[in-house]
Amino acid sequence: MLEYRHDRKVLGEWPGILARFELPDGRLGTLHRTFLDPVTPAKASIVSPDGEILDVKLNDMTLNPLAGGAVRLMQPVDGEIGVGEGLETVYGGFMETSVPVWNCLNRVLLSQFVVPEGFGIKVVHIFMDFDHVDPKTGKSPGVVAGMALAKRLRAEGYTVVLHRPRVRGTDFADQWTTRYLASRMSGPLGRQASPSPRVARAF
Repeated sequence: MLEYRHDRKVLGEWPGILARFELPDGRLGTLHRTFLDPVTPAKASIVSPDGEILDVKLNDMTLNPLAGGAVRLMQPVDGEIGVGEGLETVYGGFMETSVPVWNCLNRVLLSQFVVPEGFGIKVVHIFMDFDHVDPKTGKSPGVVAGMALAKRLRAEGYTVVLHRPRVRGTDFADQWTTRYLASRMSGPLGRQASPSPRVARAF
């Protein structure tokens, strides 16, 4: 259970996820908090006394600049790790491919990710959000961030595998949820459509 503070006042307690965001050298960057609904499997809806809808994902207290870091959810396997923006996105990527994953909190921090030493990482999978096109730039912000990271990591000598959801406007959490629900509805046929472990849709 986590306390939610707003304007220096405690609004209440909600179940939540507490994640350690680590910098490349292992120092703590921040503790990322995600507040959950106590009844349904969803994020909480938290409203201030004056009616403001509050953010249910917080990392407002940082010990050090966050550039380069990630939440290290799993251990790399065979020199491979996958990275993406949010917790749900990378877990969706893991469920789709069995590649162990870390999350970087957002697309800006994803583009700044630095592979830490000491893990033997040689291959980095990037699970990009397939955002709608930004009318100002004519580009998908999530894809742009992933491609920027890929370009830099390749220049540093890493093998990079890019993954993008099939449908624009979705991320890997959406894609895995859709596939899972379809398999629940269709039984054996739905399960036959599931990808084999470590089979990645890459480009």
